[in-house]
Amino acid sequence: MVNEVLLVMDYVTELVSGAAGKFNGYAKFIQEHGTLSKVESAISRARKANIPIVYIQFGFKPDYSDCPDNSPLISGSKKFGILKLGTPSTDFPAQIAPMVGDTIVTKNRISAFYQSQLDTVLTSFGAKTLLLSGVATNLVVQSSAMAGHDMGYSIVVLSDCCAAGSDEAHSAALASMKQFAKVATLDDVLPA
Repeated sequence: MVNEVLLVMDYVTELVSGAAGKFNGYAKFIQEHGTLSKVESAISRARKANIPIVYIQFGFKPDYSDCPDNSPLISGSKKFGILKLGTPSTDFPAQIAPMVGDTIVTKNRISAFYQSQLDTVLTSFGAKTLLLSGVATNLVVQSSAMAGHDMGYSIVVLSDCCAAGSDEAHSAALASMKQFAKVATLDDVLPA
C-alpha cells in the first residue's frame, strides 16, 4: 500500500501542442513556463520515491457517442474531429510518456473522477494523498481536486506542473484551490 499517487492529467498531444489551433493558449503557457520539463521531473522523482503514477487520458470514442452535444466546453471536439481515442492526438508526449507499470485511466469529461475508473485505481493502491499535475489548471486540475477532496483524499496541487490558457486563469485557479488543497511547487513536495 502507498500513501501518495501522482496524477498526470490531460497532458495529451492535442492539448499541449495546440495542433488543431484550438488550444494555443495551453501550448504557449507550457512553452513559456517549461511545464513539460517540470512534469517530466515530477514523474522521475515519483519513480525514485516509489510513488505510483496514474496518467489521465482525455478523449472520446471514434464515433463521439460519448461526447456531450450540450457542453459548450467540449462538444467542439466532435465538430473539429479532435481528441479521438486511438489517434495520436490523445497520445502523451514522448517526454512524459507512460512506462510499463504506469496506469492509464481514460475519461471523457473535465473531472478525472467523473464516470472513470480513477477512484477504483486509487483505492487499489491504498492512496490517501493525490499529487496533481495537469492542463488546464482551471479545468481538470480544479475539478479533480474538488472531487478528490469530497471523496476524502488529501490533495496537493503541484503548481508548477500545471498549465492553463493564461497566467491569470492559472493564478486564479490556484488561489481558489487553496481553500481545500495544499498548493505547492514540485521542489517543495518532492525535492530533487
